[in-house]
Amino acid sequence: MSHTTVTHDLTALAALLGHHLVTYALPNPCQVDISVRDNKKSDHEITVTIEAESLAATAAQLLHWNNTLHNPRPALTGDTEHESPQVNIAGHIADATTLFVTAPLSPDHVEEYRGRSITDTAVITWLHNAAHGRR
Repeated sequence: MSHTTVTHDLTALAALLGHHLVTYALPNPCQVDISVRDNKKSDHEITVTIEAESLAATAAQLLHWNNTLHNPRPALTGDTEHESPQVNIAGHIADATTLFVTAPLSPDHVEEYRGRSITDTAVITWLHNAAHGRR
C-alpha cells in the first residue's frame, strides 16, 4: 500500500467519522483510533472511546451511538484478570466501515458481571437502567 493510498484512506475515514458525528449529533469521543490495513475497505476500522462524568451519562451516550449504527452488536464485559470492565458496541457506518464504540466502566458498577460478559438485548436493557440511574 503506498503512502498516498494510506493518507487518502485515513483522511476519508476521519471525514466519514466527522460526518457521522454531525449527522447524528453525537458528542465528541475522548479518543479516536483509525486503522487502515491493506487496500480493502473491509479491513478499515474506526474505534471511538467514550468517557463521561457519570455512569448515567456514559450509558446515554452509548445508547445514542448504538442507535446510529447498522447491525450493532453490544457487549458488556465485567472485570477479568486481563481486562477492566467495559461496554463495547461494534457496528457499521455509512459505507460499511466498521466502527467500534468502547466505554470503560468502574468495577463497582458491574460487580455482578465479574469474570463474565453479556451481549445484545441484555446490554441494551442494562444501559437503559444505567441511563435512568437504576444502577
